[in-house]
Amino acid sequence: MKTSSICRSKTRRAFSLIEMIVATLAATVLMTALAASMVISIDLLESPPTESESIQVRMIEDRLRNDLRFATRVNASRDGTFEIQRSHPTTGLAESIVYQSSVDGFTRQADAGPVVTLDEESPKETWGVDSSTISEELASTNAVRVCATSRAETSGSADELEIDVPDTLKPGDHVFLCLSAKTPDLVSIDHAGWQTVQSRATSSLRLSVFHRSYDNSWPESLKVSATPASAMAVALIAVENVNTVAPIAWSNAGGGYAFSILWTTHPSYSESGTVTNSQLNLQIYAAEDDPWTRGLMGMSGFSDLVHTTAASGFSSENSIGVVVRNGPAPDLSFTPRLLHQDSGYWIRIAVQVEVAP
Repeated sequence: MKTSSICRSKTRRAFSLIEMIVATLAATVLMTALAASMVISIDLLESPPTESESIQVRMIEDRLRNDLRFATRVNASRDGTFEIQRSHPTTGLAESIVYQSSVDGFTRQADAGPVVTLDEESPKETWGVDSSTISEELASTNAVRVCATSRAETSGSADELEIDVPDTLKPGDHVFLCLSAKTPDLVSIDHAGWQTVQSRATSSLRLSVFHRSYDNSWPESLKVSATPASAMAVALIAVENVNTVAPIAWSNAGGGYAFSILWTTHPSYSESGTVTNSQLNLQIYAAEDDPWTRGLMGMSGFSDLVHTTAASGFSSENSIGVVVRNGPAPDLSFTPRLLHQDSGYWIRIAVQVEVAP
């Protein structure tokens, strides 16, 4: 009896059909739950890029487009490095720009300048350049191009502001004086002979662009006055090889309100349907606050020229910025726009400068 009892305790009873069905259903429910957990985990790991990441990618793409726009040669190597040789868009001087992707990130270096890290990651991209990026007009000694710039700004509201005249100017250079200001009714320049290209106001913001030819009678600095006192940001742009009889081929003014989170409200460019490759394409902007990243305003196909801000940190803060290129804007699949990081009113004056015959 004792032996028989031991034998029965070692005997394994089989599962019934009902138990098998219940076990299968439980396993199915468990696997479904695990699968859902896996999907959720994958979604969390592969989340869409944040707004800051998207902005960073756009800044890198815009910087590359600006560099390639004036490229005359591109040299690539197998170590993640490629070099762009170009004529600088404002001086016309030869410049070498090196991009490198390595374990230290994605960097850019212009000539012997500092190495700037554009991205701490090491992106894998395919780069290319064709003949349309070569600016033969820019390489020509007769190209109409910017030869000097100067800028000045007030720290708050002021009756007047002095801006230096670059000592490299030569008789015949054409000078544009661009003023962004808050609340002025009247703007004047102490040196006679200036003509107005365009002047426009919206809300309390004003943008005015004046021009005239340079000669040896000019003082070392110009005095700009505003009535009533205003916060002023001024950019002076000197251009060489300009048509002295008809320097302005076309100009236009426009404006609006930019919402920082709504790309379609950010300022774009304006140009005539007859703009030619031999003309200088200036896009001049005034904006409330300081909405642009210094050194990279974000207008694809254009190069930054100058950017300064008046009354920084005060309610009357306003900025002026200028981007430039030779010839018409590129044919892109999207509308190039400035990158506005602050909401506020903006004004644009576009000028096409004619080359000397």
